[in-house]
Amino acid sequence: VYKRQVEDVKNAFLNLAVPLLSQSEPGPDIKTKLTPDLTVSIWDRWELKIENKAINLRHIFEELLEKYKLHPKDVFYKGSPIFMHAIMYSHGKEQTRQETLQKNLTDLLPLEGGEKYVDLTITFTLNETGEILKGIPLVRVFL
Repeated sequence: VYKRQVEDVKNAFLNLAVPLLSQSEPGPDIKTKLTPDLTVSIWDRWELKIENKAINLRHIFEELLEKYKLHPKDVFYKGSPIFMHAIMYSHGKEQTRQETLQKNLTDLLPLEGGEKYVDLTITFTLNETGEILKGIPLVRVFL
């Protein structure tokens, strides 16, 4: 993608069925301020390359917490829940939680084989018990 100013981009629509010509200019993308130091837009994507480790949810959560200072909660893959904080941290689920967090990501997800990365939707909070943040980018994890 070329580095252009928004003002340099224009678009025109011509409808020959109805004599209509309309022109438009894109507006700036909407930014969401997650923390005082972290601002994202709808075009952002967070990428994780975890090296020298078997990739599991525990490693992903640790990397995201360290890098963005946000607490990961729920994980979804293609709209299906993989890890639900409210369920996994309920009484009697300690063993299931530990197994899910330690399980290799390629075993946890229904992959077809040959994927170089997976795109995960992860919800975050500012602290352990805080409200879910809105506007979080997609998280791409390289396998």
